Amino acid sequence: AGDWPHPSFQGAYLPAEREVSPQGFSARWSVPNLARSLPSVWTAEVPALDDASNWAFGVDLYSPVDFYQLVGRALKYGIMFVGSAFLAFYLIELITGARVHAVQYLMIGAAQIIFYLLLLGIAEHWGFDRAYALASATTIAVTGIYAMTAFRSTLRGFVVDGIMAALYGLLYLLLAEEDYALLIGSVALLVMLVTTMFVTRKVDWYETAPTASKSG
Repeated sequence: AGDWPHPSFQGAYLPAEREVSPQGFSARWSVPNLARSLPSVWTAEVPALDDASNWAFGVDLYSPVDFYQLVGRALKYGIMFVGSAFLAFYLIELITGARVHAVQYLMIGAAQIIFYLLLLGIAEHWGFDRAYALASATTIAVTGIYAMTAFRSTLRGFVVDGIMAALYGLLYLLLAEEDYALLIGSVALLVMLVTTMFVTRKVDWYETAPTASKSG
């Protein structure tokens, strides 16, 4: 028994009875003689003792997620979130007619990438939750202010702020809810797709697509 909430039972035999709660755990093993190859008594010459480690069992005190693992998991969603930021800018550009240069898209992507560096650097000193709050708030603010300049509109900048806040809130939820991360991520992608389809339902893609200039 112990007060660790995340035991990891190891070895050749699992507990016959176990109870795990946020306050700790308790376990009881019951290994009959017929289930093990070791004799009840032996002498030093018994060769089976050389393989005794193969029949060992016990419990490890497992830490399910530390901040390095959380940052690593966040990086796995990096492409999706950078792409989502690009999509948000493109949809605003498409709807409003404002033009955003490719270099400006590069700046936006760089801001999202630097978020992960900030997250790791701050988490080493202040812990993951505080680091995530500070890094995401900084990235959201920088992206929103840059959007105000790129779109020449304060309102559109605040719209970008709202979208980015929702994205980083979603990322935190994915990291916090480890057991439901796949379900949450799948639903979020579906919502993004449906939103994009709804927003662009009246767009004439033939007019927005680049056409080759006619010569002659």
